[in-house]
Amino acid sequence: MTLFVYIALTISLIGMSFWLWLHRQPLHLPARGALTAGLVGLLLAAAAALLLVLTELGLDQAGVVHAQRMLGLAAQHLTLPLLGMACLFLALGLHWKPMVWSQIILGLMAFFELARRMELEQQYQWLVNLVGVAALLLAALLFARRHRLTAALGIIAASFLLAPGLFSDEMPLQGLFRTGEHASWLIPGFVALGLALGLFSTQQQSLISQK
Repeated sequence: MTLFVYIALTISLIGMSFWLWLHRQPLHLPARGALTAGLVGLLLAAAAALLLVLTELGLDQAGVVHAQRMLGLAAQHLTLPLLGMACLFLALGLHWKPMVWSQIILGLMAFFELARRMELEQQYQWLVNLVGVAALLLAALLFARRHRLTAALGIIAASFLLAPGLFSDEMPLQGLFRTGEHASWLIPGFVALGLALGLFSTQQQSLISQK
């Protein structure tokens, strides 16, 4: 059952990434940068899930396990903040240069290292993931009247992705770091989040075209 869940999770993450990539090309430059940042988050999660599939299949050599731990750790700290901030960026119609997203990624990594040295890894992990969820929910709130489906998808994504951490002793997105019984919650969460990001980008592009 665990293997099936992670295969389904990997397929859904890769499929959602491909769908978002198709939405990326027609966008104006700032929105394309936000969508690319979201893709980075999704692909990190996809790579972590894929390596967990391989370890479940018995390919548990030291190199594969180490790579999975590194990618799983990165996904736990970057995926939700990047996707949440990308949704909020598009909902607000901001116009950052795409390079700002690389600075955000580097900043998140630097603060993780600082938190690790201060032995505050768990607190930092909760902080960055709650920031991502807060950004996602704010984006959903901003679109609640104009586009209810997009807002609903944002709320569904936040609920499914954060619920395992709130209602059990797991850390946020722990299912990307090691196999767990709540990993199935990540599938509808990431699908809803990917759809919300794609719709945010499409609607933002439509608003700009109407001006």
